[in-house]
Amino acid sequence: MARLKVVLAALVILPSFVAGQQSPLNHTVVRGETLWGLAQRYYQDPFLWPRIWEANRNAVVDPHVILPTQVLVIPGMEGAAVIGAVDVRPGERPGMGNARA
Repeated sequence: MARLKVVLAALVILPSFVAGQQSPLNHTVVRGETLWGLAQRYYQDPFLWPRIWEANRNAVVDPHVILPTQVLVIPGMEGAAVIGAVDVRPGERPGMGNARA
């Protein structure tokens, strides 16, 4: 009976402990990204860009200027580091819009 209580207590306590140990999500900025775009990507709401700016005030002085290779914390998100992604459709070249190869 005592073992059962210990196991049940562990099942209740350990998930919250593990969740507390998660590292915050870091995003490495690539050319062309904006706080607006990052908020859209991570929160599905671009109007939440101030949340990212507030979490990174020590590195981002002007919210209109984020620089490639800057590592930003994405608050409210957990996980490994992410380097900005570029979506390229077949027949497109990165940075060229809809220009065909």
